[in-house]
Amino acid sequence: MKKSVTTIILLCLCAVSGVRAQLSALNGMWYDGTLVYETTLEGQKAVFEASDEGEDMQFVLKPVEGEADRYRLLREDRNIMSPFDEGTLVSHQQQSGWNVLCFYNADGQLEGVMEKTTAWNAQKLNVARWLNQVTGDYTTADGLHVSIQWEQVKVGSKTVPFLVDTFNGHVTGIITINDRSTPLHGSWQLSPTPQGLRLIEMVQPDGGGWWKDTDKQLMLRESNPDVDRFFFATTTLLAGSLARYDKPTLRLMRNAILAHHGYRFQSADLQEHFGREPWYQPADDNSAVKLTLLEQLNVDLIKREEAK
Repeated sequence: MKKSVTTIILLCLCAVSGVRAQLSALNGMWYDGTLVYETTLEGQKAVFEASDEGEDMQFVLKPVEGEADRYRLLREDRNIMSPFDEGTLVSHQQQSGWNVLCFYNADGQLEGVMEKTTAWNAQKLNVARWLNQVTGDYTTADGLHVSIQWEQVKVGSKTVPFLVDTFNGHVTGIITINDRSTPLHGSWQLSPTPQGLRLIEMVQPDGGGWWKDTDKQLMLRESNPDVDRFFFATTTLLAGSLARYDKPTLRLMRNAILAHHGYRFQSADLQEHFGREPWYQPADDNSAVKLTLLEQLNVDLIKREEAK
């Protein structure tokens, strides 16, 4: 009898120890593409907290019994906002340096992704993620070369800095260039298109307030044939940054991820589009196409945004 009781106690201790070890992997800070959540371990649960425009955000993860690296999302305080529904299944995955939490709804569809981070400043992370998506070499309809680099832009032979506009830590998609010697002097909203970027001139009332667009627009077309317009989707997690893309652009971006692995397309328009790209090398068999964890997550995130 004593031996049986001892065995039960040891099993309970091992179970508690296993839960603690599983929860310890969640300790730290997590970035969802908009906010940085800080984790506090309390007993057999992990509490995630953030602040958005003065509004507190919180959710709790508890390990799923018998399933490693799987959790259920709980809402313990109904007065605090949560980014996900209660009962959401969460999977902790690590691959090739990526450490992510994946949130799935009741239908098994990916609802969101958080990546572990050591940076607490969400605004800087938001700006960096956005800049990764707009940097590149472009050409205007009249042949003017424009190279958008990290917080500076080269117009013709002249390089000038630009400021990224944010509101409460969120990127508005507007840059401001204060240099009258360049035709891009002023404020511009950068809107992605399948071919490049549409620049829409923006003005702000004296004393501040909401931006307003003018009738002036400028199209920037990707000019480097050896670089995929959507290469960033193979290197940058897209959580929190897809709302500014329209549906045709999202579809092309999603399939560009597959094209980088030589995927053979059935749709005639995709065959024609990627067939013109010098970097596209069709594989012999689509069964050989294998996506990385990051790429698969981006494909699923894009599908979710397309479905909206």
